[in-house]
Amino acid sequence: MKTFQKLKYILIVLIGSNAINLYCQHINPENPGEKVSLVTDRNLYIAGENIKFAAFIQDKERTDDQNNSKVLYCEVITQEGVKICENKYLVNKNLSNGELLIPDDVSTGIYFVRSYTRYMRNWGPSVYHYILIKIVNAKRSEIQQKENIDELTEFVPGKSRISASSEPFELTLDQERYKPGDTVNLRVGVVKESDSPFTMASISVVPDYTVSTADIALPSNGNIANGFFFQRESQGPVISGKLVDNSSGTPAAGSRVNLSVIGIHKDFMAQKTDSSGRFIFSMPDYYGCHDLFLCTEDTLHSRINLLVDNDFCSAPVKLPSYRFSLSPDERNIALQMAVNHQVEAYFKDEAKTSGASEKSEEVSFYGKPSDIIYIDDYVHLPNLEEYFNSLPSLVRVRKHSGKKYFKLIGTQSGLNDYDPLVMVDMVAIGNPAKVLAIPPSGILRIEVVNSLYVKGDQKYGGIINIITKKGDFGGIDLPSSGMFVNYCFLSRNIAGTIPPIGQNMPDARNTLYWEPNIEPLRGKDSRLSFTTSDTPGKYKVVLTWINPKGEINRQISEFEVRK
Repeated sequence: MKTFQKLKYILIVLIGSNAINLYCQHINPENPGEKVSLVTDRNLYIAGENIKFAAFIQDKERTDDQNNSKVLYCEVITQEGVKICENKYLVNKNLSNGELLIPDDVSTGIYFVRSYTRYMRNWGPSVYHYILIKIVNAKRSEIQQKENIDELTEFVPGKSRISASSEPFELTLDQERYKPGDTVNLRVGVVKESDSPFTMASISVVPDYTVSTADIALPSNGNIANGFFFQRESQGPVISGKLVDNSSGTPAAGSRVNLSVIGIHKDFMAQKTDSSGRFIFSMPDYYGCHDLFLCTEDTLHSRINLLVDNDFCSAPVKLPSYRFSLSPDERNIALQMAVNHQVEAYFKDEAKTSGASEKSEEVSFYGKPSDIIYIDDYVHLPNLEEYFNSLPSLVRVRKHSGKKYFKLIGTQSGLNDYDPLVMVDMVAIGNPAKVLAIPPSGILRIEVVNSLYVKGDQKYGGIINIITKKGDFGGIDLPSSGMFVNYCFLSRNIAGTIPPIGQNMPDARNTLYWEPNIEPLRGKDSRLSFTTSDTPGKYKVVLTWINPKGEINRQISEFEVRK
């Protein structure tokens, strides 16, 4: 008798700003389809430093890159699972890299860097990748650790994933000792490439006693988390949520949700909820944090509760408990690194005072408008309706059954079959009376698009966007069900290497070199060079590569800097 593995099949319709992606996926409750393998430049840091990382996302269910996860989530958490920093990063061809800034005020202690994709959240935190790191804050005396100290043990590195087979690479330095400021020439030779294929290889050059080979693994929970299917972010970051009827507690199916991006991107999208009241917005690859406004239709806001999913994992996790300690060698290195970080931070702050670049204002999502009305170019009129009906514009205000509405003038077929999208400072306002009540003196300009416009799954008979002088939405009472969210999109991927030190500045780098993905290693030797810092001591050259199974392997070479 054949044994069939239980699978859950979900049909997902993703409607984004540019395309519709319809596909069927399955969930194996016991075997996550994706796996993240994470590498950091070192394992000992000073509060306020950046953690440099590289990651490979292995997809067991897909061989093509087209519909794989395009967003990596990376966090630093305490042993109790409390987050101290978090970011999202773009994934390209299953690879990602970037930096995580450790807060200046974090306490000394043991922490974990963990990474995952949205899709992996279906299996819970036990399938994420965790790297144990030590953070030292020389400005604070307290230590971050669990309250029940009897449960703590000294940290002993777990089973290492260093390759036990013959090493496929050969690290060769041109010298064993250097002076501060010398150039180090490194050759990475390919010995047996065919025996050890790899998907990603990175190199870091860091102080001795700052690298650990520990592999932290958590026991599997064996169940799909939260009872809700998180689909792959195959197009970009996803914002999802649910509408619930306050009076009955049932999902509000078929209701429209509007999302506005406030700020330089000036974007807008709308979507109707599915049968379970859920909505999903597939966002463009924006970078940095921006204000969003989400709301329902004006006719629904009095009885609808809008709930937005947490974009980062909030599920509880049980992590190993270790007592924080530093060996004498680690103490000496940590002290020197803390001094270096303070010196480097001082000179960086001075450099920031020169040459601030001007911000460029980006166009709105609809591009160049068909017409722009600058209110101050005309004589003062008592209300906004007078401007529309008196000026030679593309907008007119009409009345039907005692209610006023906007009509756009144009020749395109179908323009009058749909209501126009009317916005104030990029927020959709469905009540024309509210818009017409805005004092004209507070309006900077009115942008008009007099053509049929399709955005997501919605069609509009043109666009009217009123931009106020103060960006205060003209004093309109926004829907009570709506909410402002400061949403962090993607953080920049870091190409690698360390920026050169400015002239007449001390070289206080703690990581001398970092390259997250060394492409030249494929099929031939690679030659790299970097300069030593002003800090004498022993350093390690750490070559890390990840094989197609997601297993992490390392080779290490050493050199010394003497004055």
